[in-house]
Amino acid sequence: MTLEETAILGCALQWPDESLPFLTEAGIRADTFSHEIPSTIFTAIATAWLAKAPGGFVGIATALGDRLDAVGGAATLQTAIEGAAQPVTLPHYAEIVKEGHAKRRLAGALKAAYAQLKTEPTGTVLAAIEAEISSIAAGRDKARIQSTREIVMSVLGNLNNRTNGSKMAGLSTGIVRLDEETGGIRTGGYWVIAGPTKGGKSALVRYIVRAVALDQAKPVLVFGLEMSSDDTVEAMLATEGKVSASRMRDGTMQEMDFPKLQAAANNLALAPIFFRDDVYDLAGIRSYVRQVKAVQPDLAVVVVDYLQLTEGAGSADRREQEIAIVSKALRRMAKDENLAIIALAQLNDDGELRECRAIGMDATVQVTIEMCEDEPGARLLRLRQRQGKTGVAVPVAFNGETFEWHPLAHEPEQASGKSFTSKQNRKHK
Repeated sequence: MTLEETAILGCALQWPDESLPFLTEAGIRADTFSHEIPSTIFTAIATAWLAKAPGGFVGIATALGDRLDAVGGAATLQTAIEGAAQPVTLPHYAEIVKEGHAKRRLAGALKAAYAQLKTEPTGTVLAAIEAEISSIAAGRDKARIQSTREIVMSVLGNLNNRTNGSKMAGLSTGIVRLDEETGGIRTGGYWVIAGPTKGGKSALVRYIVRAVALDQAKPVLVFGLEMSSDDTVEAMLATEGKVSASRMRDGTMQEMDFPKLQAAANNLALAPIFFRDDVYDLAGIRSYVRQVKAVQPDLAVVVVDYLQLTEGAGSADRREQEIAIVSKALRRMAKDENLAIIALAQLNDDGELRECRAIGMDATVQVTIEMCEDEPGARLLRLRQRQGKTGVAVPVAFNGETFEWHPLAHEPEQASGKSFTSKQNRKHK
């Protein structure tokens, strides 16, 4: 019996009213488990619950009767209770158990097909294995199927909420005009923040992280592939405390800075922000996202800083293809894990996405940071998005000392800078 199966059984033993309806809807059945022991226990729990018979440790032990010894005795039930999942983490464990069941079915189908090849024509074997694979896929997708009525009611509910309350469909970025143009950071969205080197990409995403985690109390996971977690938090302290980052870096802070930093530290310490700066590959990112979601089911935003440093599966012939694979996987992950992903991307000297233009095509929202020669602190956040206006520019002011972002009352006349060519600017005029 696996740890995940133990967690599910323990949860069902202690909280059958909360867990069994979900497990049934999710497609967890007695034959989903890897062994006869968890299958027998699950059947006993489900049968007792449906019959409104006594449950819990004593009730299920009694219901098992002569089969109690066959499943390992009362010690097995006690182990399940001690290793029980909380109801909020049940979806995570159910998905793992379903994945194991699907793999066992697929392995069995391949084994049977190999045996059939000795006596049956290839076409017959292919038809059989295709049917089995379709059945496996249908079983895994069962919980995801929704009727038109369910979707329509959900959409109408969201529209009603926006009309009567918040106008945004998603989370605030902390920049009002950016929220107005995009509708906020939506679940399932894949944002790409692009800009030249030293253009303020990391500072912008830190500002957004602070708005999501501190102002809206939503968990955020940050993968720092370029900056260490210590450096990221130090920069966030500068922003939160409105203290000069250069003074912090050089050790020349003034007496008035320390109370500000202490207050900033107290605020940030309460923010549900999680960091990982030692994961560089796509598989590691995906694995750690799922681990965090197991303990933080309402994880709202994942940040990858930055995209072109992420390693793919290594199967692509060229770096461009590898980055394209990574970008598509991140977009898929946002949808599959029911969260938003913000990836940072470098621009080359021509103002194009470095190494891979497919990044922009994958993004639901692309925010390109444009710098201005005439006003060093001015920036334009140029938008490309699948829903909403494209080409709109949000004027902002960036404070390079505290990494703060503020609205700018006017749009700078020139948004070029040496990091952008005239080709980039002509596209947006």
